[in-house]
Amino acid sequence: MIKKFSSSLKELKSIRNIALCALFVALYVALNGVSFIVGSYKLTVAYIAIAALGLFFGPVTAPLAAGAADFLGFLVRQDGPYHPGLMLSLMLTAFVFGLILYKSPLTFWRALLARGIINIFINIGLNTLWMSNILGKGYFVILGDRTIKNLVLLIPESIIIYTTLLLIKKAHERLYRSTNL
Repeated sequence: MIKKFSSSLKELKSIRNIALCALFVALYVALNGVSFIVGSYKLTVAYIAIAALGLFFGPVTAPLAAGAADFLGFLVRQDGPYHPGLMLSLMLTAFVFGLILYKSPLTFWRALLARGIINIFINIGLNTLWMSNILGKGYFVILGDRTIKNLVLLIPESIIIYTTLLLIKKAHERLYRSTNL
């Protein structure tokens, strides 16, 4: 486990890795700007970029990049008040993805485990707290809707994460082999 943390920290020593990190940060900002409103729910696939950060850069570097992505996303698209708790949640999301996916075989079950932890503890737990604070509504008032949304989306999001990360990983490996970096 300690190896994952030290290895993740070393990812910051490579200019190539910093550039790839920046690409995933930009992808997050772009994807977060594209959302679908279904009822009272905002749906986006920006979490794919955060999952990719976790997969490639681990539990130290990915949260740092996620924090930058959240702040840059706010600067680009100020569609509400800035809340540092939401940045913390995104950093924790990247941490979970990094802890579970980094330097490990990419499987659907790992994607499901990571997404399950994120949906239950971060999205339902922490983000509900932040949203109740932002909206001025009671925690338990919005907890039911947020719980339903996150449990219903758990499997579809896990499938999207797994298949997309497989494609990104294959493209990365192909590019890495062809350039001999």
